[in-house]
Amino acid sequence: MNTATMKINPGKTSAVPEWYASFEAELVPICAPTLAGFKSASIFSVRPTDPEYIRLKVEYWDQKLSKFGVRVTILKDGTSPRPTIIYVYRPHQVMADLNKAGVRDFLGRYGYDPDLSLEECLDVLRERLLKGNEFPHEIGIFIGYPLEDVVLFVENKDRSGCCMGLWCAYCDQEEKEKFFNHCKRCTSIYTHLFHQGRPVEQMVVAC
Repeated sequence: MNTATMKINPGKTSAVPEWYASFEAELVPICAPTLAGFKSASIFSVRPTDPEYIRLKVEYWDQKLSKFGVRVTILKDGTSPRPTIIYVYRPHQVMADLNKAGVRDFLGRYGYDPDLSLEECLDVLRERLLKGNEFPHEIGIFIGYPLEDVVLFVENKDRSGCCMGLWCAYCDQEEKEKFFNHCKRCTSIYTHLFHQGRPVEQMVVAC
């Protein structure tokens, strides 16, 4: 099958190997809090067997979800054995995160000009992902992690915090645990609905 011309139709079988058709099976559970509207962004990865098929999937879901205020883009193309990194985000919420006190100064340490737009910041992040074998530490800012936890994660070499959930938290334990539990419940519900056949777009909250 020529993936350049194939039509993406999630939920139906295709010539693509079953394990590879797991794009949505990764999208839903990992990005559930973002789809639900209470986390600004999420990232997940897809195995690098057919870049064109991944690109078509990303374009399909970006178009389908944009009307709900959610965008889907590629942060880093995969080359075997490294996966393709997909970014699912709500631009207005991410921009609000970037404009919080101290965030622009922190990002400035890593080469982000304080006047950059969101898309320009993402271009810088893409460049930094290409240059290194590990995720740049500031990526936490782009997926809704609080600045104080990102900074302390960078500074705290033993990585020990007050609690662990979607990220390693170093302060406000009760508040962070409540948020982590909320995300966990959301993920469980969305994953169940997905496996029961609920269309992805019916699980997205418009913001």
